[in-house]
Amino acid sequence: MRPLSSAEVAWTLVRAPAAAWHQRTFHRKTPEQQRRWLLRRIQRLAAHAERHVPFYRSHWGSAGFRASDLASLDDLIRMPTTTKDDLLAADRDAIARPFRDRALLPSVSGGTTGKLLRLHHDPRRLVHHGVATLTMVRAHTPYRPWHLQAYVY
Repeated sequence: MRPLSSAEVAWTLVRAPAAAWHQRTFHRKTPEQQRRWLLRRIQRLAAHAERHVPFYRSHWGSAGFRASDLASLDDLIRMPTTTKDDLLAADRDAIARPFRDRALLPSVSGGTTGKLLRLHHDPRRLVHHGVATLTMVRAHTPYRPWHLQAYVY
């Protein structure tokens, strides 16, 4: 993965407090509030994928599925599954069009299946992942920012 630019680091530092606040307050919501929040997020993500990612528009469309079909979390069972082979075949069609010309951060899977999968991350969105990871790690270890950390997915 390439290093973050100064602008990307600044964006991350500006967004970190909001992401941390969400992490701290989400568990205080009732289960029903959490489910509603989760459904809204999934609906927005599916609508974005259908609108901007050619692979998902085609993949879901060929199975007769539309993002607007997600009226409840129970509807997720109808969403077509996506395999690693599907993503490998899709190549750049699996990247949202608004992000194709941005300086995305590439990372490559370990290839335990014998096939390397190249993933692309928007550096401005990494803060949410970082805060969530740090929250989980700090709950179980005495982690400090100067400690080295290996990330395995």
